[in-house]
Amino acid sequence: GYVYDNALYGPTGPLDGRRLNLTVGFTSDVKSNNVNYYTAIADGRNYFRLTKWSTFASRLTGYLNEGKEARRFYAGGSWDIRGFGRTDIRGNMIWLTSHELRFPLIDALGIKFPFGGIGFGGIRGALFFDAGGGYDTGAYKDRIFYASNQKQRVRRNELVGSTGFGVRMNFAGAFVLRYDVGRRLRDNLRTVERDWFTQFFFGWDF
Repeated sequence: GYVYDNALYGPTGPLDGRRLNLTVGFTSDVKSNNVNYYTAIADGRNYFRLTKWSTFASRLTGYLNEGKEARRFYAGGSWDIRGFGRTDIRGNMIWLTSHELRFPLIDALGIKFPFGGIGFGGIRGALFFDAGGGYDTGAYKDRIFYASNQKQRVRRNELVGSTGFGVRMNFAGAFVLRYDVGRRLRDNLRTVERDWFTQFFFGWDF
């Protein structure tokens, strides 16, 4: 594997720099030769700083398992393609892309009581676009799989995505709370669903 990372972080995630992860591997069942497959993972992220506290973040990721009894990858959720479940997108080959415009909303918000107060800081906003798909090759291409939520079912080899906006807040300097609102894109990004989705999660921006 090879890793490069010079990202500079703000209150909720990277604001500047680049990150790169290239990994290859091989899995084999030495005893009975029932499993033999190779793995390739590439993950590149770029942060183009617009102002001191705003940035345009882009991510492109690909996963591949190929060979005898190759395991499948799963994707979806706040860190992959928002609006879909964590296992709704699947395949032994998956690619994802995410783009976010990150900007400041509130630097400090406080409530003062006679006996003390509560303060919140580092509240940031984001406009996002996610897209990706899962593809099956080899033994998996003839199998049928279903998403955890039938309403969000993703067809084989279907390109899906989502777009919307979100709010992030740094809590206690250690946790980032994330709340996203958006719409799903289906049918190879040609159809925008009418229903809005909401998604709450905790974790740093990609």
